Amino acid sequence: MSTSCKNLKNKLLICISTTPCANRGGTVKQCLQDNELPEDCKKIRQMFFECRRGQMDMRNRIRGNRWDNAGNTGA
Repeated sequence: MSTSCKNLKNKLLICISTTPCANRGGTVKQCLQDNELPEDCKKIRQMFFECRRGQMDMRNRIRGNRWDNAGNTGA
C-alpha cells in the first residue's frame, strides 16, 4: 500500500476548481475557507487530511497508510 496522497490531492483540486468560489477567481486557500464548499469536497478534504496525517504517524508508517491511492480506506 502506498503512502502517497497525490491522487487525493488531485481529486481535491479538481473538486475545488468546480466551486463558485473558484469561478469568481478565488485562490484555493480562499475556497477551502469558504463556507460554500460542497459536501463532496469536504469529504475529499477530510480524506486528504487523514492521509497526510497518516504519513507522519509512526504506527502508520510501519503498517502502511490507511488511505490508498484511490482515496478509499484500506481493509
